[in-house]
Amino acid sequence: GRLDDIQIPAGASADAEAEAGRGRCAARVYEPARRTRYRAVPFAPETIGRPGNACPTFSPDGGTAVFVKTGVGLVETRRLQGRWSEAEPLPFSGADFRDGDPFLSPDGRRLLFRSTRPASNGGMATGSSDVWVAERRADGWSAPRRLGPPLNDGTGEPFPAMAADGTLYFGSLRTGGRGEADLYRARPSADGYSEPENLGVTVNSPA
Repeated sequence: GRLDDIQIPAGASADAEAEAGRGRCAARVYEPARRTRYRAVPFAPETIGRPGNACPTFSPDGGTAVFVKTGVGLVETRRLQGRWSEAEPLPFSGADFRDGDPFLSPDGRRLLFRSTRPASNGGMATGSSDVWVAERRADGWSAPRRLGPPLNDGTGEPFPAMAADGTLYFGSLRTGGRGEADLYRARPSADGYSEPENLGVTVNSPA
């Protein structure tokens, strides 16, 4: 069954209450909640919130953040004594390639990001943004590696994100989609990731 919250003004008649709840598992009568006014403020304006910074992602304990710094690439900052430290560039990122859309995995051990960097040393930068991953080790981040096909197909896979079970969600311009760019998921497999699944019309549209 389904429990629906039905908003009924306080003081409504018993008939109105019964009509609202007809055909449902339960109805709840309450006064409309008073709206609280909120005001947006810059987040960590001394570091993360500076102009030119974007796409922050946070470790599970909230003590580390990775974000994009214009002209620098991916940078990392730590929260020390209530303040965020000066961000330091990640050793594998830089202005030579377009790195973006960082995402720290739910366990904090992997950093996903999109990049136009070449798939091999000495190669040419690619025109599309593929998904790459770096592993957190005791001595810092590992060299990143490109996730292979069928996940990356050369058309561009922006905004990767990982669920707790390892399923990867991302955008893609690949053929067979419903619009200009669709959202997909790829489940972990013995060889890396299974064939990406389009999330369907509930999520994706011709737009």
